This record gives sequence, structure tokens and C-alpha cells, in this order.
Amino acid sequence: MDLAQPSIEIAIEKARKKYPLIQWDQPVFRNATECNSNYAGVVAAEEFYKRRVTAFIGPACGLALDPVARMASHWNIPIFSSGGLHSIFSNKIVFSTLTRLSISLNKMGVFVKLVLKYFSWHHIAIITQEKSQIIPLIRRCLEQTFEQNVDFNVSLTVFEIAPNLHKVNLTKVLIECSKEARGTKE
Repeated sequence: MDLAQPSIEIAIEKARKKYPLIQWDQPVFRNATECNSNYAGVVAAEEFYKRRVTAFIGPACGLALDPVARMASHWNIPIFSSGGLHSIFSNKIVFSTLTRLSISLNKMGVFVKLVLKYFSWHHIAIITQEKSQIIPLIRRCLEQTFEQNVDFNVSLTVFEIAPNLHKVNLTKVLIECSKEARGTKE
């Protein structure tokens, strides 16, 4: 919110100058400390029914974005989010007014598959440190990409490392990964 609010205010001020015939209401900023689908849905409904909101910016968290983007689609209101990385948000029938301003995990999986295919790499290792919410999503996306793939065989091994890097022997982890990722197994 510390970064988003001033940016949005500057953008609205510039838009007011560029498009003076459009009525620009003051933006309403709501901030939640947790990624909570119940709270976000309630706030979105309150803004729609009480203030007749005309657009949503955020939320970024996938759990909160899901109900807000569904309702925004039903109300035919645009919603812009830096979140929505999970592949479910690609469904334009359900999320018809959602514009994601970030990567799409399913497209990332396709890209990684194309790189592996181009170099004929069939044995890969993923090293994860599941400290943030995005890392498990990326990992699952890559796993699904390779599980569902029938035209390109990939042997995938996942190595999870401790959240505190000072407790991890990275040399040992890389040596173990190289046994799986560079092995001659077929």
C-alpha cells in the first residue's frame, strides 16, 4: 500500500488532466494485513453497493483476488492486479474483467518446457525454499507442466531447503541436484 497508493494518486491526477471531461471520484484505499478471501469479498461488495465503485486495483494475493475478481466480472467492473499468478485466473469466462499485470504461471511452465525441449534436457532438479507464498505456486505449476506433458518426458526431482540459508550447505545441495539433473537415466 505504501508504494501503490502514491502511484495511483499520481496516475489519477495525470488522467484528470488528460481527460477533463471524465468525472474522477476520489479513490478509496483499503489495506488488509492478511491474504483473506472472506474479508476481500466483503470489502468489494461494500464498495460496490455503498460507493458504486467503477474499478478495482488489487488485491494481489490470490486468495483475496479470487472472490473480488469473480464479483467484478459479474458486475462488469474492471479489476487490475499484480497478483493472479495461478493458472485459474487465465479463465476469461470466469474472470472476464480481470487484467493481470504480472506473469502467468501456466505460461511460465510452457516457457520452461520449451527451453528444456530445445536443449533436450530430460532430467531436471528444482531447488525450493518455500519462504514466500509464490514459491509453492511456481513449484506446483512446474510439476503440473511436466506431469501433464505427453510429448516430452522429463524426470523431475525437487529439493526443499531450509528457510534459513545459513543452516544450508548449498554446495552439498548442488552436488545432490547434479546427480539427478545431469544423470544419464532415460
